[in-house]
Amino acid sequence: MPDGRGVQTAGVSTPRAIVVGGGIYGWGCALRLAQLGASVTVVDPRGVNDPERASGGVTRVLRLEYGTAAVYSELTVRARARWREIEDMTGEDLYREVGVLFLVPDGDDGSWERASLAALDGLGVAGKQLDRGAIVRMWPSIRPEGISWGVANPIGGFVWAHRATLTVARLAQAAGARYVRERVVGSDGGGVELAGGDRMHADVVVLTAGAWSQTLVPDIAISPARQVTAYLAGGPADVPVFGDGAPFAMYGMPAHDGLGMKIGSHVTGPQADPDDPAARVATDADLEPIRAYAARRFGVTGPAAQIVRADVCFYAMTPTEDPVIDRLDDGRIVCAGFSGHGFKFAPVLAPAVAEFALGHEPSSDLRSFRR
Repeated sequence: MPDGRGVQTAGVSTPRAIVVGGGIYGWGCALRLAQLGASVTVVDPRGVNDPERASGGVTRVLRLEYGTAAVYSELTVRARARWREIEDMTGEDLYREVGVLFLVPDGDDGSWERASLAALDGLGVAGKQLDRGAIVRMWPSIRPEGISWGVANPIGGFVWAHRATLTVARLAQAAGARYVRERVVGSDGGGVELAGGDRMHADVVVLTAGAWSQTLVPDIAISPARQVTAYLAGGPADVPVFGDGAPFAMYGMPAHDGLGMKIGSHVTGPQADPDDPAARVATDADLEPIRAYAARRFGVTGPAAQIVRADVCFYAMTPTEDPVIDRLDDGRIVCAGFSGHGFKFAPVLAPAVAEFALGHEPSSDLRSFRR
C-alpha cells in the first residue's frame, strides 16, 4: 500500500473521515485515509466476520478479460500485482493463480472473447484461442457438448474475498482506523446520522455501502440484485476458473482446499432487499440450474453434486455495470455500484478514492467512473 508521506489535506491538520460500509472498498479507503494522516472511522452495522456484509463470501474471480472495456483489464493487471504485494507484506494467501478459461457456446459469434484477446495482446497478457479438441485434451473433465471454442489464459484465478477483507481491515486498524458497529440512516457532507439517533461529524464522508447504497444516495441508480452461488461436495480440481457464455451465463472455480467446485451465474438476478432474511436463503429453484450445469459440463452427479454450501449475495448494480466514483454536490464521496465484478480492483481503486476524497491527485484515473 502507498505510504502517504508528505501529504496533508489543505487547511485541516488532521481531517476527520467517516467511511460508511465495511467491505473491501470501505476498509481499503480507510487504510489509505489513515496513511494520509486522517482520523478515520469505519461505520457498518455488521461485524467484519459477518458473511452478509459487503464483500462477504469465500472467493471472487480475478480475470483480465473484459471485451472492449480495456480500462478494466488495465486495472486488473495493476490490482493483481498489488494483491501480491499485500500477500508479501502480511504473509497471507490471498490470490490463487489457477488460470481462467472462457468457453464459447455453439452459435455464439465469440465477439467478446475476440475483443478480449485483442485488448490483452496490447497489454502483453493475452491468453490463447483453443478449439474444442484442445480444450478437452487439456482438461479431460470438461464435457465438450455445446462448446465451439474457447480462450485460456494462465493469468487469472480467484481472490480469497473474506480473508482479503479481514487482512485489509487489520491493516487499516493497525494504521489507526476505528470501527463503529452502527447503522447509518442519513448522511451529508458534514457527517452521518446513526440509527440510535446520534450524529457523527466529519470533514470527509465516503460512502462505500455496496448493495445498501440506494437508501443513502437514492438519486443515483444503484440497485441490489440477488445472486446465488453454491459449492458442491466434489467436482474436478484440475480445471481453471471458468466462464461459460460471455459474460457469463455460468461461471465457477475448481475444487480446492477442501472445498468442492463453486458454480454460479453472472446473469443479473432480481432486485431484492439485502436486509430481508428470506432473500438470503437459496431455494431449490436457485440451486437446480447449478446442479444441472455441473452434470452437463463436468459430469458431476450423485454424491459429488450435493450442494454443501449456498451463498446469496447482492450485486450493487448500475444501468451500465460501471461503478460510480464521484463527489456529490454536498461533498460526500460515493464509491459503489461495481455490479459484481469490482472486488479484484480494490487494491488500486480504494486508495485512489481516499486520495480523491482528501483532495489529492488520485493514483488511479477515476474520471471514467463519474456520474
